[in-house]
Amino acid sequence: MEKEPKFMSRIAIFLRCLMKELLNPVIYLVSLMVGALINLLQSGMIFYSWAPYVIPILIQILTRSWLSFRNRNNERLMSISSERDEPSFICDINGNFLVTSGRPAEYLKSEGITDLSSFFGGDSRADPPNLAEALKSGQVIEMESPVLNRIFAVRSRESIEGWMIWLIDVTDRQQLDRRLEGIDKFRQYILRDLETVAREEDIDERTAQLILSDGWRAVFIAMADNRNYEKATALIGYAFKIEEGEIVSSPAVRIEKESDAPVWRSLKDNNRIIARRSDFISDDEWEASYPLHPAVRSFLGLPYPENLINWHEQKYIVIAFDKRGSLTELDKQAFEGQVSIAHTVRSLIDLTRQTDQRFLQSVSGLSAASESSDESTGRHIQRVNVYAENLARHMGLEEETCRWLGQVSALHDIGKIAMPQIIKKPGKLNPDEYREMQMHSIEGFRILRQMRESQHIPEPRLVLAANIALNHHQNWDGSGYPGLIDRHGGQSMIRSRNKEDYAELRPLKGEEIPVEAIIVGLADKYDALRNARHYKPEFSHEKTMEILKQDDRSGKTGEEIFGAEVWMAFQSISYRFDEIYEDMRDA
Repeated sequence: MEKEPKFMSRIAIFLRCLMKELLNPVIYLVSLMVGALINLLQSGMIFYSWAPYVIPILIQILTRSWLSFRNRNNERLMSISSERDEPSFICDINGNFLVTSGRPAEYLKSEGITDLSSFFGGDSRADPPNLAEALKSGQVIEMESPVLNRIFAVRSRESIEGWMIWLIDVTDRQQLDRRLEGIDKFRQYILRDLETVAREEDIDERTAQLILSDGWRAVFIAMADNRNYEKATALIGYAFKIEEGEIVSSPAVRIEKESDAPVWRSLKDNNRIIARRSDFISDDEWEASYPLHPAVRSFLGLPYPENLINWHEQKYIVIAFDKRGSLTELDKQAFEGQVSIAHTVRSLIDLTRQTDQRFLQSVSGLSAASESSDESTGRHIQRVNVYAENLARHMGLEEETCRWLGQVSALHDIGKIAMPQIIKKPGKLNPDEYREMQMHSIEGFRILRQMRESQHIPEPRLVLAANIALNHHQNWDGSGYPGLIDRHGGQSMIRSRNKEDYAELRPLKGEEIPVEAIIVGLADKYDALRNARHYKPEFSHEKTMEILKQDDRSGKTGEEIFGAEVWMAFQSISYRFDEIYEDMRDA
């Protein structure tokens, strides 16, 4: 039962082939000529017998019908070559076309393109590089044809006369690869310095630049004011475009949920939105279906775009306008990839900012605890942060180090919270109490080290803060404290809290001291001299500079205490320290 329809179908196909041949005038003309020739040879008369005319007709019709029936699929298959958008060639050994097929074949003839060299942008004297070698080896290479403005994968096989060449259009694939490469570079750039990007707050502009470089006139990037779409009431964002080679942005635009602006569409429909002006019967219908927000329309500088695409990731929404050329499937894929990676990066930035905010809150709390245990009051620790950051930047330290100094320098005296009875004792300390007070450097290092070790993810700022807390009282000439170097030149592991264990050790000196600790030590001393304490009045900037230049108690110079490099740098921007103190003076 299943074979009968198939058999009948074949009979029907054969009958169609038979009918086609019955209507073929060539058969009758050939049979007429053959019949006349046979009659002449047999009798000398053209119409001697009817058989020489009829039999060739029957033989041709039946034979040609049977061959047409048997080869029907091969003929169809061969016809595909002429319908392909990619050309195919049979060439001689010199690369000259013998046969061309595919839709571009007629165009190539009209342009006088008759050989592989001219097709791939070479000249008649030389083949394009690597083409001859590729043909000989049979390997597949990719080459661009300026004639068709397309990129092809070239496949070949040697034949008797020369070469059989098949071309596979890979232009769209290469364009997508380049776009994906651009997206990956964007991702790598962001991840290389996530903290800097988070601080600069220009991720939307960078995302816009990535999308605009893909041929869009403008882009609008917005965030819903609530992660839950149902509870969102508005989108808040910025439009971006390129003017005279520079990216420019609009003022902040708020688009209410009730608005018909197309930027809401993908979020409301939970689908990718693509619209073209050409798909609408009239401009009025297009404008009514996709009305732009007045602020966005004004920024674009045109009444309505020719096309747009809108996509979202959670509450992150992007709409792009006016893609140059036709809007292809590759454009859609690239756009979704750009939106997806931008959303991922923004999420990482938000997480980085939250983590950074929590860290700074912890630093602020610890610094406040340190200050409450000391005799210092007001904004001392905040000023030390600013002094240290300014001096480090003037000295040319790495930007990251400068920024971190502006955050953690205030922790230099955190160890004082472990010895309030010594720190708050009125009057002058005796020698034993003074040695006990010096242990605040050790205690500060231990506290910050414990904080660092308790974290699952290492925090390099705590490493910097711990080294500053340990060493900010070390002097360049080796007269500071605490002692850390044993008689063999090795540094103590800082395990003990007993001051006697450090009595036989010598302090650091010279380049053994981390420069960040020297910077903070100088900032701390400057502010301590400027600020009034219970045992001293407030000193002027000039008086402070005089004391720092040569200590009135020890007689040591600023260069002996802080080293020539730090001291010279400080002197050149000491006026800035004065400005910081006055700007951040205690109320």
